[in-house]
Amino acid sequence: MQPLTAAVGAKQPNASADVSIVQAMLVLTQRPATKTTPAGPYLASYDGAWGDASGRALSAFQNDKVFVSADGRSSTAVPNATVGVVRPGDATWLRQQFEMADTNWQAWKPH
Repeated sequence: MQPLTAAVGAKQPNASADVSIVQAMLVLTQRPATKTTPAGPYLASYDGAWGDASGRALSAFQNDKVFVSADGRSSTAVPNATVGVVRPGDATWLRQQFEMADTNWQAWKPH
């Protein structure tokens, strides 16, 4: 996987290549279904430009996968993570990589 070269998100450098990587990961990662929202990708498509849809998708991903307690019942602060931002090596980036590995495994494994 290509590494990020700089931070992506609210008030960040948002280099097009870095934004594209983060957006592609949000397109490929499935959010869980809720009472009001069916399961599906966090982001519908990617274009390399950071905007409101990308910000909402990242926030939803962080709320579901990063800033959540071990039992999944409450929000919690996470060292090395910033709301609305992905930085090389931070907790959000590491979780995105984990989710991508799981997505790739689910697609590959025998059924």
